[in-house]
Amino acid sequence: MPKIRQALSLNNYLILIFLSFSLILFNSFYLSDSVLAQAESQNYFITAKKTAALQEKNKNLKIIDLRSSLSYLFGHLPNAVHIQPENLRNPDGWVAGLMPEAEFFSNLMQAKGINNDSRIIIYADQESSALAARLWWLFNFYGKKQVQILSGGYQSWQQAGYDNNKLPPQIEKGNFTVQSVNNKWLISLDTIAENLDNQDYLIIDARPAAEFSGEIESEAAVRKGHLPGSINLQIPFSISELIERRSELKSFFQQANLRSSGQKIVILADQSYNSALTFLALSYAGYNNLKLADAGWTGWSFRSDLPISTEENN
Repeated sequence: MPKIRQALSLNNYLILIFLSFSLILFNSFYLSDSVLAQAESQNYFITAKKTAALQEKNKNLKIIDLRSSLSYLFGHLPNAVHIQPENLRNPDGWVAGLMPEAEFFSNLMQAKGINNDSRIIIYADQESSALAARLWWLFNFYGKKQVQILSGGYQSWQQAGYDNNKLPPQIEKGNFTVQSVNNKWLISLDTIAENLDNQDYLIIDARPAAEFSGEIESEAAVRKGHLPGSINLQIPFSISELIERRSELKSFFQQANLRSSGQKIVILADQSYNSALTFLALSYAGYNNLKLADAGWTGWSFRSDLPISTEENN
């Protein structure tokens, strides 16, 4: 009997060691990705590791490369399709950088093999990160969910040691069509002008400080300065850092006196590429009542009937 008890005791001890070791492995593997899991569930970001896993098992996965044509030809994620930056704007817009119309956007995505049920991953590089935010915004504006940005962009894929391709994939035409439009994400210049003195509106100008102050003129703009009452705010982190620094991002916005409720937050920049990046960051930080001024500062500067200011706090 003592030998049996001793054997049972030894077995229990070994089982306890095994369970403890398994728990450590579980925590290191899963809990370290807790922030990422939250980001993924909210359709914001995805890692290279998760992207590689999806490529093996998800037939509906579509990957979009927004880097330069030359960068794409030198190497890209397997089966990634390439979209030129100029295709993310309206070629007939009255001001540069306006969003493409729904029909144009649908036709573009069909030509790239995108379907209504596709799960989409967008990636860029440091130079084109604002484009990734812009396409994420466009997909969501046009009612498409399951859209994520590859955290760290193409560099993260390379650093993880995954394979890349140099030849573009064969594309079968997709069936994507715009089925709804999220108009609450958009605001016109006239509506902004009507609410310049409305305390329930906060206008964020995401341009560099020198452009905001009027020290220099924004590219394509015809006037210097900023909207009266607007504040100048640039995101202090790159798009690849957002996922790991969400709490710092929230603190940054709180210190800028941004309210998460009871306030309409209007975002503009020189063009909508950069304002989409600020929109993405605010949304990721938990702000919901966001509105993007698609015409941006460039459009405002074209309108001589709209007021401007060059005062630092006005």
